[in-house]
Amino acid sequence: MLFCKILRTHVPHGLIKSIDVSKLSRCPACSLSLPEKPPIPYGILPVSQDEHALCIDKVRFIGDPVAAVAAIDEDVAFDAMNLIEVEYERLNTISSIEEAVMIDEPRIHEYGDAATFTKKSLGIR
Repeated sequence: MLFCKILRTHVPHGLIKSIDVSKLSRCPACSLSLPEKPPIPYGILPVSQDEHALCIDKVRFIGDPVAAVAAIDEDVAFDAMNLIEVEYERLNTISSIEEAVMIDEPRIHEYGDAATFTKKSLGIR
């Protein structure tokens, strides 16, 4: 049996520039690391068939999963998870609906029509 730990981001919004798992080679009890893009998107609902278990290129909230490790016990998995280094390019955050409507960037998701909601349609002056 292996124990898994998931490394989650502390960055509220950013691009993943690199994920370095090279220090895991010093951890012989670590069996597996998953820093790369999972090959197959999945989704439970028909509208979400393009989801991935780990963030591929962008984190959108604190706690987004970016990498995973599996090891022989939970403590080793935790230590191995903390050896992973992730470099981010921080993006601006938006903290209110009003702020989101007033600016075009940053967009949380690249799909969808950015002009769907306007200040006028939301009753914002």
